[in-house]
Amino acid sequence: MPPKRSSNTKPAAKRTKPAAKRSSNSSRSTRSTRRPAARAQLRELGRMVHSVHEDTTNGLVHLGDEFRNHSTNFLLEVTELHRVATIGLRRHITDLAENIVSNLALPPRNEIGTPGGNQLFNKILSDFKITTSGQTFTGFIFNDVGNHLLTPEVPRIEPSTHWTPPVNPTYETCRKMHNRRFDFRPWVIAYPKTTEEVSWCVRLAKVLNRKVRVRSGAHDHAGESNATDALLIDCSALRQIEYKKTDEDGGLLTIGTSWKFIELFRALGEQPETKDLEIAIPHGTCQSVGVDGYLLGGGWGPYTRKYGMCCESLVAATIVLGDGEIVELDDNKSFAGHPELEERNNKLLWALRGGGGPSYGVVTSMTIKAFSVASTHNYTFLVHWNLPDKPADAATLDILWGWQELLVQDTDSEDLYLTGTNMQITAKYSEKPITIDQAKTATLECQFYGYMQSKRKWTEAEFSEYVKREWFPNCKPGEVELHRTEGMVTHFYFSNWARQRRTCKGRHLDDVKSRYEEAVKQRGKPCMLMNPQTGENEWPIQVEYLLEEDRPDPHMITSRMCSEPTGLTKDQFCYYITTLHSDLLPTPADHKAATADPIMGRNPVATYCNFNGIAGPWYRKNREISKKRCSFPYQDSCYVIQYQTWWEAAAVDNQRLHNRAMDWIQVNARRVWPCGGLKGSFISFKNSEIPEEDYFLHNYDELMKIKKRYSNDPTNILRSRKSII
Repeated sequence: MPPKRSSNTKPAAKRTKPAAKRSSNSSRSTRSTRRPAARAQLRELGRMVHSVHEDTTNGLVHLGDEFRNHSTNFLLEVTELHRVATIGLRRHITDLAENIVSNLALPPRNEIGTPGGNQLFNKILSDFKITTSGQTFTGFIFNDVGNHLLTPEVPRIEPSTHWTPPVNPTYETCRKMHNRRFDFRPWVIAYPKTTEEVSWCVRLAKVLNRKVRVRSGAHDHAGESNATDALLIDCSALRQIEYKKTDEDGGLLTIGTSWKFIELFRALGEQPETKDLEIAIPHGTCQSVGVDGYLLGGGWGPYTRKYGMCCESLVAATIVLGDGEIVELDDNKSFAGHPELEERNNKLLWALRGGGGPSYGVVTSMTIKAFSVASTHNYTFLVHWNLPDKPADAATLDILWGWQELLVQDTDSEDLYLTGTNMQITAKYSEKPITIDQAKTATLECQFYGYMQSKRKWTEAEFSEYVKREWFPNCKPGEVELHRTEGMVTHFYFSNWARQRRTCKGRHLDDVKSRYEEAVKQRGKPCMLMNPQTGENEWPIQVEYLLEEDRPDPHMITSRMCSEPTGLTKDQFCYYITTLHSDLLPTPADHKAATADPIMGRNPVATYCNFNGIAGPWYRKNREISKKRCSFPYQDSCYVIQYQTWWEAAAVDNQRLHNRAMDWIQVNARRVWPCGGLKGSFISFKNSEIPEEDYFLHNYDELMKIKKRYSNDPTNILRSRKSII
């Protein structure tokens, strides 16, 4: 006998007639009466799913009990039962969902296209008719699963905003990540232009139970700004930019979350209210990184020692919560008589200052404190030790010790203020692990990248002599480079250092000058670049030529944080140096035989480690204040220790090297240093081997409470592998 059905089990409901399409001029009262109907239908949908599931389960249990005594025809009956139940469930859900969508009370919208696909999808898309200030929604690009293929009508944005929609956009080109190691196929890529359109996308994902991913610069090293089958919100068209002069130095800059650093840099030079000002915000060293993802993860860069991480400068934000609610957050907002709203405002702002990406909502604009650089000369410099094919200059231990002393000492002045710095050490193949004693004398290639401000002008010769005499008297470098820019680009320190291993001095004088002149011919009106021999800005060069050539390539990154504001001990440095010698790394013969990049001359597999400096005047003065204002948990850390490997996307013949280099990264992600010195990891440099709690340490529990209470996202559509859930 088949199992007895539950007394509250109902037979499958009859197919209901879809609700009639509502008129575009429906009154507000009519829409408000439909919301309860939508809620009731959602409850009915839940009961229906439960009923059909229970009927199917009961039938399968009965057939399973009888299977041993009957022929294999029962397998066909099981299959047919499953098919019929699935079709029936899909039909009922489709009809009911159509009614739910029609009762969502969405505002009237203009058509953007008619894709193929099932009835439910067409109904949803027909309700997607957004008009904002006479401009239609930028568009959708769908994948080809289920015939949901749409060529969007993408209007041009005003030239001053510097965003050009993709030419002949295709799903295959628009889905790609900066980290080519990942290959995702999102269900849809949406290009909203306003906060209201972002809200609609979030509500659409909620109705369809689709996870949401948010993309700006697409630089998430773990690929978490995209996902297969997700609704991908691309922020490229959120082009707001406003400047407000205040009593404080620099004023306030409000920007949409579309901006990459290179684009923001250009816009500041053209906006009427900023083109004559030399203002800056804390930024990174890579031109195509999106400002929002950079800031939400903390934001290390060339101004960290002087102004702190970029998240310290966030004063306001607009955020779309998990149910589509739009919330304006502001440090200076008044909440008289509404303490619960004030608490939400303060908690969410605290979480956004270093608490990771879109865990709490989709940020659509940010207001950031700017600062002036008009009264200083701004320089980037590069100091080399132990260059390949040249005699060794100094032991790696001595170089790191000298750099750390420079980082933590209070020696900055108007003549030379080190605003930010990092040290890059190239890893090396070693057939056997090296000992601590061997690490004391190891000579790895080291490159000290620095960013400084000064009231005086420096020549390269003067600066080189100063570095050798004052900074590194016991381990004099082999070569020193100095560059200064002027005009609107003064404050934007981007450099061509990432992933590029130099075989000689980075730029020969004649070669650099000829490249600059060629760039001017090709790219129009130039700014000026310093001639290192005279210290004067004599060479014309278009801005883009100063920026890091950060083209997309496959890579893997992990990070550790130094646990003390004074840095590592010498014994801890020695243990660190042992981690840079491994038989997992490419051999010299591998490098010679591998496919190299003919344009940039980079190694086919680059393996190195960066020390990104945090300690400096700003955190010495503001450490305790920052701990209260920001969820970024590393005010006490001297620096980030960042392991990296990059390789050429097209170099498929080097895949063995790629896999072994990634093994080296994962080993160091898991490694426990017996001598101590480490704590946690930096969320901007994610790695799958690192537990989520390690990124936020003592702030993790509070961030989870904020996510649960204020994100309005009980089903976690705003989620990724390393987000707060």
